[in-house]
Amino acid sequence: ADCTAVGSMSSSDGSTDPLGESWDGSGWTASKLRPAGQFTFADGVSCPAAKTCLAVGSHQHDGPGSASSPWAADWNGSRWATVSPPRPAGSDDSTGLSAVSCVSATSCIAAGDVSAAPAAYAWDGTGWTRLTVPAASGVLTGVSCTSATSCVAVGRSFDGSSWLADAWDGTAWTAMPTVGNLAINAVSCSAAVACTAVGSLSTGPSAQQVIERWDGTAWTAQQPALPPAGNGQAQLNGVSCASA
Repeated sequence: ADCTAVGSMSSSDGSTDPLGESWDGSGWTASKLRPAGQFTFADGVSCPAAKTCLAVGSHQHDGPGSASSPWAADWNGSRWATVSPPRPAGSDDSTGLSAVSCVSATSCIAAGDVSAAPAAYAWDGTGWTRLTVPAASGVLTGVSCTSATSCVAVGRSFDGSSWLADAWDGTAWTAMPTVGNLAINAVSCSAAVACTAVGSLSTGPSAQQVIERWDGTAWTAQQPALPPAGNGQAQLNGVSCASA
């Protein structure tokens, strides 16, 4: 009886605004997420409690293709309030948040990129702290936290060396060993030692969907079911795990 979805909408004035939809058990109610400017996109949301959500995305200053900044909004059950992190000093046009995971109203981790490098931020209910992420060329596209001291963020590299996975212990991020040039889009952890990440092979005209499993020690590729015959390309964009 309490769900929240976010995305974006085109307005009559040509702007793109973030859109929220709230479910109360019987119907959906739409709301505008109080955008920071004319081109704002909501890409992820996490609700740790009833009437408590945090949405994240990006704001493009002068339209599509222009410089962007990280964007976030807080939902209290009746209205959205913009609570965006500041744009990092010296960052270029590639800056935004792709996903967020909250274990409480005062403990959220958001992931994305700053200047084509993986980035993560911590939300404490009142403000953001930018966290140091292992150096790489790429973007974090998904994050899942099972506690304030246990999160996994995943993504894709831009140099084709391997896909990205980092673990948060409440104090620091550590790079997790990965194999293969994959485009990982999302992750869900039901426990610190049970995570599933999904995406696709990131090269070739016949890329297929990919599923990777974390057991606390290593990531292992799982065999997904084959798509219907005749589908030359396939990818997985989201995942949610209720248990291992």
